[in-house]
Amino acid sequence: MAIARKPEIKSVLFLLFALAACGGSAPPAPPGPGPSPNPTPSPSFPATSRGSSFFGSAEAFNRYYTQPSWTPLRTLYVSSTGTNADAASNSDQAPASASQIANMVLPGDMVIFLGGGGAYSNVNIQIPQEKSGTYDAPIVFVSAATGGGGVQLQCATGGSNASASCFNLEGANYIAISGFEMSGGKYGVRAVGLSYTSTAHQVGIAVLNNVIHDQSKDPIFTGQSDWSVVEGNEVYNAGAEDGHGIYLSNGSDWGIVRQNELYQNASSDLQINADPISTCQDEGISYTANTCDGSANAGQGQGVSEFFLVTENFGHHGDSGPNFTSVRNSEVSNNIFGPYARHNTSFWQETNYADLGSSGNTIEANLFVGHKSHLLQLINDASSNTITGNILLALNTSASASALSIVNIEVDASSGGAFSANIYIGGFTDGHTILASEDERADYDPTWFTNNGFGRTHHPEDWAPSPTAPFNGFNGWQPPQLSP
Repeated sequence: MAIARKPEIKSVLFLLFALAACGGSAPPAPPGPGPSPNPTPSPSFPATSRGSSFFGSAEAFNRYYTQPSWTPLRTLYVSSTGTNADAASNSDQAPASASQIANMVLPGDMVIFLGGGGAYSNVNIQIPQEKSGTYDAPIVFVSAATGGGGVQLQCATGGSNASASCFNLEGANYIAISGFEMSGGKYGVRAVGLSYTSTAHQVGIAVLNNVIHDQSKDPIFTGQSDWSVVEGNEVYNAGAEDGHGIYLSNGSDWGIVRQNELYQNASSDLQINADPISTCQDEGISYTANTCDGSANAGQGQGVSEFFLVTENFGHHGDSGPNFTSVRNSEVSNNIFGPYARHNTSFWQETNYADLGSSGNTIEANLFVGHKSHLLQLINDASSNTITGNILLALNTSASASALSIVNIEVDASSGGAFSANIYIGGFTDGHTILASEDERADYDPTWFTNNGFGRTHHPEDWAPSPTAPFNGFNGWQPPQLSP
């Protein structure tokens, strides 16, 4: 694996297979639309910890995420009826308004949004570069989590992208946003760097444990944003303005996308798109220049996105699955993706220059499920990838039998990598020959999974394989076991 993880971390498929193997009961289903209980605390088990190595580099994530024991230097309060713009006298009894708080924050602050006064309306919190936090002293916005759920923010509408977002972080670094329900506007959280040049990228944004929905564009959007974490969010109903659930763009590098539920979005649930047409060609930079196609480790490569960990996510019942566009040297593991109205997951690029292809990635232990072609696609120089231990499940529209007429995996002549221990149930391959270390089955029995989650939402545990599923133990491949 590319990064070191704490042994307590257990992925979605890790847990599901272990439940099946051990005969345990399934975990509780995720909630329906609405805020999750008590979302305020920072994560107990982050995917990487403060001071650790992440894909071979010293981590530079938000401290609120990597160090659960972090405490703020100062606490400020906001309420839907607050009027106190004086930081010195601010308290839970004399809070500020949402429109005042951006001018009051300093590095190391935690800002608690109080409940009890109804939803906050017309919210647009603008944090510019000069109001940044730091690696040692982030700025954290949290919900007070009253009544078992997060404080509700109704995002501002109309105007520019920046003014129609609940939170607009323009060049601001080391900001964390945790525990809210955000609705409406163009974006829930919009976080962008100051330019495509790596030295002007934003750093250290964390969007954690929020419910974000019904934006006309993207509930969570970043651009030119490095060392970001998007974890534990429920994201749905991204709108008709090309609304992706989570959209990470413009050559962003070093990121974590983990434990999110994504559904009913108008475009792909998750898109990581380096967009070299914008970041290189439109800037007069040749695709062959190191500035465009070089390594992020060298401060180069603004036409590619590198070093992402995408794990333990559950995306389903939307328009289409994840797009990984000019994404390199990343890990996509232990996710459940599908079903979707159109295609499922793609690794590809938008230019004809091979070095900008989605290459060098590990695609491991995912469940790709659906009734439309394709379930997994590698095209346009998606080369040198490792594709191992995945289940590709092609079903008919009623999920009662396998569907033999759809493409389960598509690999063009410029793409591919090392395949092993993948299991293809239904469908047919396009450009890939099943290897001896893989398995292909035309039959399907709904009892192979706990509850055949094809038609249901919010229930990843439905996809736990039953003990009698024929792919358990295939070719020496065993379901992962829980740590003691």
